[in-house]
Amino acid sequence: MFLGLVQCGFPSDDAVKADFLKDNPSATVLDVGSGEGDGDTVYKHIRFKPAGSVAERDVVWGYQRTTSDSRTFRIFTKGAPTCHAPRT
Repeated sequence: MFLGLVQCGFPSDDAVKADFLKDNPSATVLDVGSGEGDGDTVYKHIRFKPAGSVAERDVVWGYQRTTSDSRTFRIFTKGAPTCHAPRT
């Protein structure tokens, strides 16, 4: 899967959300943020609720630049979701 570079050298949060919803169409994405990384790699943290659940979950997807001069990124890893108690 590839997506275009949008801001600050990394995939935009909206592009990551769209990628996530392709794999999880019934989920509700609550937040997307950038974590650790460098100019060619970034780990995007996605907080979401599965359909019909009150528990929030976090997952980390890794994006990597396709080539050193490229403005596109590909997903190279999808972590396992972790569960959180509902926010009060």
